[in-house]
Amino acid sequence: MTCRKAQGELKLTNEQILLGIHIRELGMLPEYERKVCDDRDYRFDVVILGTSIAIEIHGGQHSGGHRRGVWSKKEYRRRKDAGQIETPQEEEYCKLNRAQMDGWKVLQFTNEQVNDGRAKDYLATLVGQKRSG
Repeated sequence: MTCRKAQGELKLTNEQILLGIHIRELGMLPEYERKVCDDRDYRFDVVILGTSIAIEIHGGQHSGGHRRGVWSKKEYRRRKDAGQIETPQEEEYCKLNRAQMDGWKVLQFTNEQVNDGRAKDYLATLVGQKRSG
């Protein structure tokens, strides 16, 4: 599935699509790959519109091409030479911390939690609904 965005199309993972369906079933609207910090290019897999809930889904290669926690040797050298010494994991923590400092509730789920419905259950509890079916 692709979704339209301002400058082209956005490729989504199966888990982003499924979580979006779950969010709609709970009466809310998802937004994908949402930038949450004005001065950094920090994006979250899914944001629930009209709320301050940002969601990261972990567990595999994303269709959009980003891989967390892995740099090629070339990318590592480029970052080291540029003075950017944070590891990918440290970068991820900075993103999560910054979003929380800016008032976002950051939720993290694995692909499996999305696929088996546990992420939907958690969201239903968060917004005060019981899961239907």
